[in-house]
Amino acid sequence: MILLILLQGLSSTGGHSDTLDLSAYLDLWKKGSPDLRMSELAISGARGDASSLRASAGWSLSGTFGYAPREIPIPASDISDKMYTASLSDNGAIWDAITFQRSRRAGQGEAGIRATGWAAVDAGRLSRGNAILAWVQAVAARRDREFAEMTDSANANTERLVELRRRDGAACDADLLRARTARLESDQSLSQSYQAETASLEELRVLAGLDSAVAVPDTMQTPRPYLPEDTTLRGLLGFARDHRPDLLAAEAVVQQDRFAVSSARDQWMPSVQLTGGVQQMGDGPLAVQPRTWTITATLGLPGWDHATGVSARATANLRTQEIALGRQRAQVDADVRSGWMAWRRAVDRNRRSGGDLLPSAKRARDLVALQYAKGTATLLDLLDADRALVAARSESVQSEVDLWTASVQLEQALGKETP
Repeated sequence: MILLILLQGLSSTGGHSDTLDLSAYLDLWKKGSPDLRMSELAISGARGDASSLRASAGWSLSGTFGYAPREIPIPASDISDKMYTASLSDNGAIWDAITFQRSRRAGQGEAGIRATGWAAVDAGRLSRGNAILAWVQAVAARRDREFAEMTDSANANTERLVELRRRDGAACDADLLRARTARLESDQSLSQSYQAETASLEELRVLAGLDSAVAVPDTMQTPRPYLPEDTTLRGLLGFARDHRPDLLAAEAVVQQDRFAVSSARDQWMPSVQLTGGVQQMGDGPLAVQPRTWTITATLGLPGWDHATGVSARATANLRTQEIALGRQRAQVDADVRSGWMAWRRAVDRNRRSGGDLLPSAKRARDLVALQYAKGTATLLDLLDADRALVAARSESVQSEVDLWTASVQLEQALGKETP
């Protein structure tokens, strides 16, 4: 009982004064979600990699100054004892541009940005679904806790009523023990409901990156997942193949690896480095070396082992990603089929539980309670009606949670979320 009081105080303090509906919570989640921030950093890293791949080799500039001591005296006007040289090298940048090696590396970098971007969208899609389901679980936990409080209060009243009837001789000790057992069971259920509510609210706080606890309403609207105009299975499959971010990311990775294979084949090409220079030793008509302009072309031959290894590695990566892409397409089709069927079953189950089962159980419990008060029903009948109402109530809440879960899974399978 002490634990129950502590949990009641914990759930009633430390939260916001206003409850957060799903839209408000998702706004907070977008601002503080660690997953979204990490995705943004991943995109920034991919842009940095692309910038490095687009870059050409830096040009280098060198110069030399020399001094030659005179061993034989010569008039200063006839010859200088100083030497000057300067050179400028492209380090292969011109050759990279002429042979389109730089453009192929740039294409690889752009494909990497697209792959990372779609992967970030996919991470946000999954994280958003988890945030929605966490909010739904928190609302369901609050409703369970409120119903547990009502049930516990009703069982306490039943115990007091049986105690009065036992004093009047209308009930026996066994009836009192049954009523007391039902009340103790409801106390235990209430304690567990407080624990579940506290845990669900804490999960909401962590997912949104909040510093303080949150509060949620006790109702949730019927979810309406996004559906394309063509709701046939073929239409849903085609829509998912065009919009699933994980599939688009896998396609971008394959394109990136194709550029990588092309860049690897460039290893078989020789490299050409151009260097222009000027040098002079001395000046005047007796200069040891007059000013001389030079241009040098250096041909670098490819290494057989290195080129073979790089090309084989890039080709193997491409084949691996192509196989993964085929598997991802099959997974998308399976997700759409299972998500569509699960959502339709969840809609039917929620309609039965909320429309027929729960109202019938409530009416039955009220009638039995009235009959027991008049003495025409036994305590066992009343306890059975209470348990039936609890089961129906749990079934109703669980059917709503299952409907939300199926709706989120369907949206994730299609790759399109409700605005």
